[in-house]
Amino acid sequence: MNNTEKRTRKPVSSPDAAPGRGRAGLLAVAFLLAASATLSINPGWSQVDSLTFQPDEAMFACHDSLVVSVMIPATITDLRGFTLVFEFDSAVLTPMSVRAGSLLENVACPHFFQWLNFNAVGDSIAVDGAGLGCSMQGPGEIVHLVFQGYIEGIGYLRCRPGRGILRDALNQSIPFECGEGTYDYHCAIPVARQPWWAIKVLYR
Repeated sequence: MNNTEKRTRKPVSSPDAAPGRGRAGLLAVAFLLAASATLSINPGWSQVDSLTFQPDEAMFACHDSLVVSVMIPATITDLRGFTLVFEFDSAVLTPMSVRAGSLLENVACPHFFQWLNFNAVGDSIAVDGAGLGCSMQGPGEIVHLVFQGYIEGIGYLRCRPGRGILRDALNQSIPFECGEGTYDYHCAIPVARQPWWAIKVLYR
């Protein structure tokens, strides 16, 4: 076999072969990225439960009390215990009573609840609660709050960021968000008493 035959038998690569393989690889990578992006934004991929205040909006007057329930949703089915800190507008609201909610009070085992900063409230309410041997299942009230008004205005109630935790029976953290309440404390202007003769003068 001469040199000419060797050269003619040498395989010749197609100029489109390498780019073809490159395009296929890029398409595969693009597909994987699109799939991962779809999973990351799928709302069902990772659920975050929400604590809510009921009512979340209300108006109350002088000498009235504002009662607020801290609620867990039906999606929380294994709540063994919690530590929560609620911050409120102390210029408008004054906490009068903080106790275990009906869901915790009626749990099918002994329970524990404590208002941690009872003697130094400031602008927050810190609580601990737990079922001692069994779990709570939503929906229901886990904390019961009672406020009175301090100075007329619109005050807020919310969870202090980074200061709360919910735990299940395995002592694992339950991810959650927290709603916010807005409450209008308003006192009506008292009606001044007037003698009968002064009222009669107005209608002469």
